[in-house]
Amino acid sequence: MKKAGFFAAAAVITVSLAVIIYGAGLIMRHNMEKNKFVSFETTVLRVIDGDTIVIKEGGKTVRLKGIDTPELHHPDTPVQAYAKEARDYLVSRVGNNKVITVEYHKEDTIDRYGRLLAYIYADGNMINAELVKKGYAYVYENTNCIRVKDLIVLEQIARKFRKGVWQFNQGGQVKQ
Repeated sequence: MKKAGFFAAAAVITVSLAVIIYGAGLIMRHNMEKNKFVSFETTVLRVIDGDTIVIKEGGKTVRLKGIDTPELHHPDTPVQAYAKEARDYLVSRVGNNKVITVEYHKEDTIDRYGRLLAYIYADGNMINAELVKKGYAYVYENTNCIRVKDLIVLEQIARKFRKGVWQFNQGGQVKQ
């Protein structure tokens, strides 16, 4: 009887220690990742299209990280389905000199066109994710985006409910 009690107590202690160690590892990883991000508040000066804005902070152009919206101003492509809707949604969320939070990863800041790659937040919500969830944006799966898995889940929901670009069989454009 005493042996059974001893082994039960040892098992409880072992499981408890494992949970504590696992939790500590998660907290450490979160803190390490948190230190790799820079965020600041700024005002949106202009919305260019569904995934690009210009901010007051240095007049920088910001490209929303991890997503792509249908083309609105591409020299080689006509305006694609839902391009205007994506831009209009972005204007409704961050336009008219709205103050937003811009967050970017220290190791992946600028794209090949010199734009700041960032997540933007308005009213506590990540706008990149909102665009995907509403069906106005595709997820860039082959990118160095730490939040790609979360965005993919939102894209799957938009596909399932045929929102925005997903009202078509495979969306309004070919994913890159």
